[in-house]
Amino acid sequence: MSERKHIIDFWRGLALVMIFINHVPDNYLENLTSRNFGFSDGAEAFVFLAGLSLALVYLPHRGGQPVIVSPLALLARCWKRAFTLYRTHLMLTFSVLGAFALAYAVLAIPEFRDAHGRALIYDDPARAFTGILLLLHQLDYVDILPLYVVLLLFAPVQLILMQRNVALGLCVSVAIYAAARLLPIDMPTWPMDNLWFFNPFAWQLMLGLGMAAGILYRNGGVPHSRVALASALTMLIISAVMATETFGQSPGLMIGAREILDSGKHELGLMRISHFLALAYVLSVLPLGASWVVTKTGQELCRLGRHSLAVFVVGTFVAQMCQLTMVASAVNFDVDPQPVGLVTTLIGLVVLFSQARYLEWKKSNPEYRIGRLVRSHLPFAGWQLFSSLSRPQSRL
Repeated sequence: MSERKHIIDFWRGLALVMIFINHVPDNYLENLTSRNFGFSDGAEAFVFLAGLSLALVYLPHRGGQPVIVSPLALLARCWKRAFTLYRTHLMLTFSVLGAFALAYAVLAIPEFRDAHGRALIYDDPARAFTGILLLLHQLDYVDILPLYVVLLLFAPVQLILMQRNVALGLCVSVAIYAAARLLPIDMPTWPMDNLWFFNPFAWQLMLGLGMAAGILYRNGGVPHSRVALASALTMLIISAVMATETFGQSPGLMIGAREILDSGKHELGLMRISHFLALAYVLSVLPLGASWVVTKTGQELCRLGRHSLAVFVVGTFVAQMCQLTMVASAVNFDVDPQPVGLVTTLIGLVVLFSQARYLEWKKSNPEYRIGRLVRSHLPFAGWQLFSSLSRPQSRL
């Protein structure tokens, strides 16, 4: 099981890197992430791995036999985790708002005030802050943790069903997904009349698929089949040809395909699910993860995966600062934002890997108490931010 956990951490770390890069739009590295070679991206991987981890941690085995966990215990653990993510989301949102407010006060660039949902804070602060507290108003690029909060509120139901019968749990998830797509059922925003970027009623299916995979993983792994492998590889090749527009030879192919195929991210289109499951199956059958995890780069990615929540929060904030720097450079100094985006993204990646190394070092040196020194020099709010990000977190 230890080797399996390392592989899960590796893929989670890789997903964190891709999510961070994709949250800095128009940087050169963005062209190398998985979304440019298929219909799914790091978001599907992250939610799927979260479901897989929930099944492995919350539905344990002893002596090779499953342990029946009481519904109340599952409810308490999942909802406690949901509250932790809720607090973390608020901390992250207000940190981003504060950074852009400071930048607007110094540089007077209108985009810092008006873009990505920030304008409402200045136009109608009472309703805007109420919306943020209720998770009904979300800033762009800072909107994935509310999805996790809702998914964790529903996760006990999925786990209860899964520990009794995996097929039953999947059927319920599929039924909710179908209802979300056909009726449709969605999560509205407020006070702005819109919808959440991620529809949690659809995305719960990806969490459920992860739980089912976790149970299979714990019981010996996904069954291998040459026909299934060939089908999955065919799906990946066709997706890569379409996503790259025949490697640049068929301009407009992907745009036309998206209009025909069900590949939307908001509602978790069927093409995204199919592409991700094909990719996940190929990676589970071929020993790629086991080969990469022992490399130096693989070990660094494992560190990211072991501290996914803290790394995700810092990565989201740093990505916002990268965006801020790109806009400021373009507006004030007429500098091409793409090279600036490349440099700031690389610096951000160094920050994330350094943070993961620090958290690993801190975990192995419990006698070290930097908090005693920092607490006396930081205001209360600043200390809460620092301690939340420097404390080793359980995984998303």
